[in-house]
Amino acid sequence: MVLGPPHLLGFLGALAFWAGVVVLVIWAVRSFTNRPALVPPPLPAPPTPRQILDERLARGETSVTDYEKARAALEKNP
Repeated sequence: MVLGPPHLLGFLGALAFWAGVVVLVIWAVRSFTNRPALVPPPLPAPPTPRQILDERLARGETSVTDYEKARAALEKNP
């Protein structure tokens, strides 16, 4: 038998169908295996008062004397 236009179109149609099936299977496998975790990661702990005080001094929002007073007050009352 000779592959004429009707047979060629049938072959190309079948090839396109199976290529679509393969692409669909690959897409389904990748979408189900690369799922993110259902539980979000825990939030970071809030900064401690001492960390906030250190950051304020580093940014220049408070003077060294005020920093030392506040640090002494924090150390008295943990």
